[in-house]
Amino acid sequence: IQEKMRITSGGNVTITGNCSDAAGGGGCTAAYAEVYHRDINSPMEKTDVLALDVNTGKIVRADNQHQSLIGIFSSAPGSLIGQRKNSIQLGVGKGVMDSLDSDEIPVAIAGRVPVKIDPDSSAIAAGDFLTSSDKPGLAKKATEAGYTIGKALESWNSGEAGTIEVFVNLGYHDPDLDLTDSGD
Repeated sequence: IQEKMRITSGGNVTITGNCSDAAGGGGCTAAYAEVYHRDINSPMEKTDVLALDVNTGKIVRADNQHQSLIGIFSSAPGSLIGQRKNSIQLGVGKGVMDSLDSDEIPVAIAGRVPVKIDPDSSAIAAGDFLTSSDKPGLAKKATEAGYTIGKALESWNSGEAGTIEVFVNLGYHDPDLDLTDSGD
């Protein structure tokens, strides 16, 4: 028998093996997601851009009223933490997401996930920063200073509906700001 998982006395966990789609989660995802409580009155779908409703403390689709970006509704997180039923699940795909309460959703806060793009966005090239659109739950190319949800991992043409892969990395981007080699 070959060892596949080890837990040391110090609490470190090592798992070896290959990534597979055995759980039916859409492939070997690389997203790190946390479980958050959503506003059940706010419609949302997997791959939506999400924000914190500062009045309720719950997650809603990002739009003009909700600009506190928090992540993307993960379609199949590679790692999911924060559940009440199972505190940590690794490489879970769809299976563990089915056990979430109706007001719980997996929010990708780092890693690679698909995100819906606003058809009215400027064309996107791999490496471009993305932010929330004025259309609920959709992303667009960040063309002015503001908070971003991450970087596009693939190109996209204006006018097309659909999703692209994004590396989730919440931050702030100003396309008019350049740093010199000396940091000025």
